[in-house]
Amino acid sequence: MTDGSAEQASTLTSLTERERDELADFVRQAHGPRLSRAEFADALCLVLEDVSGFENPSPDMLAHLICAIWDCYRSTSN
Repeated sequence: MTDGSAEQASTLTSLTERERDELADFVRQAHGPRLSRAEFADALCLVLEDVSGFENPSPDMLAHLICAIWDCYRSTSN
């Protein structure tokens, strides 16, 4: 794991439940509560481009992040 990958993994694991909820809420407010998972992933990637430490996530990190925040998004969108 390179230093950048280690930093990304650390950043991902340091997200609190509140921070994940806030990211999900931001996507919900910007794009609506009824996105498909693919639409949600695209919207989240757009948001993450502007978040320090998430500009260029590894594919594994991105998949994990999408999964975790998708769960938050769906739990409050229904």
